[in-house]
Amino acid sequence: MENNHIRTRLIFFLLGLVLVAFGNALSIISTAGNGLWNAAALGLAQWSKTGISLILMTIGLIVIGINLLLSERMSWLTVAGELMFVLLFSQLIHFFVKILSEN
Repeated sequence: MENNHIRTRLIFFLLGLVLVAFGNALSIISTAGNGLWNAAALGLAQWSKTGISLILMTIGLIVIGINLLLSERMSWLTVAGELMFVLLFSQLIHFFVKILSEN
């Protein structure tokens, strides 16, 4: 029996995205350390007094643009997936940071 259906893959993609965003939000709030991109985004957000979601989205879009310039061939499906990931990931981290940091 084949379990590699697009619906199954999408469910696990979204579940994984939510779990990773929640973990990143916890490490941002606890200041216990974080990944390079999120730490840079947090520093830039605090410096520029903007939301972390905007900084994460901007960094992600820059990385997607550089990836497009460096790749030999372009796949619109890959670009759409990367955009979906960046937009959802940045918004989920912002959501979890906001929810978890409220007293």
